[in-house]
Amino acid sequence: MKKTMLSLFIGLFLFSCSDLKTLSEDVKKVKQDQSLIIQKLNSLEKKMADVAKAPPSNKKNDKPKADPNKVYDIADAGSITFGNPNAPVTLIKWTDFQ
Repeated sequence: MKKTMLSLFIGLFLFSCSDLKTLSEDVKKVKQDQSLIIQKLNSLEKKMADVAKAPPSNKKNDKPKADPNKVYDIADAGSITFGNPNAPVTLIKWTDFQ
């Protein structure tokens, strides 16, 4: 019985040793894939750090500001006017009838 068990274990050991080459190749492939994943993660972390360092862009504030002191000269070319034509301020009502 002991000889049978010993020969069975030796047979299983030798059979498993034949698969060691395949397993070592698989382990090498996994390590290569893992190193590629780590490289990509490091690249992403670097890009995220660069984005975090960049000054925030205020796209809402990029619009030109209205100047309340600017004077606009609008021609009233034959429009109907009410009141003093020489007044310092003219209010214009524009409507579009379709």
